[in-house]
Amino acid sequence: MAGCRAVHEEDREQARAAWLAEVAARAHYTTEYRIRRYDGEYRWTIARGTPVLDEGGELVEWVGCNWDVHAIKDAQRELARMVKFQKLLLAVVGHDLRTPLSAILTGRRFSRRAHLLRCVD
Repeated sequence: MAGCRAVHEEDREQARAAWLAEVAARAHYTTEYRIRRYDGEYRWTIARGTPVLDEGGELVEWVGCNWDVHAIKDAQRELARMVKFQKLLLAVVGHDLRTPLSAILTGRRFSRRAHLLRCVD
């Protein structure tokens, strides 16, 4: 399970801790970790398990499965990258728009003041 060598080294402790906590509580188990595939590639999976209890409430076995969610993780990373780029782009565009507008508005104010001063003289 989570202690096996197929689980990515960076995910082992978290996966193991989650498994042990759920076993102790006899609760439904859900966690994500990377696991090494037959070809050596690590893929993100969601592992889920459910305890099977007998009539007396004693643990008989665990039933569970792993789903490959690597494509979903890739899409989430790409979306996060796009959101970061969009925020940066909006900041740059906003700055580029504010700078000329600020100059125009300032020039307009000076022009009005100069016009008012000429009218007063």
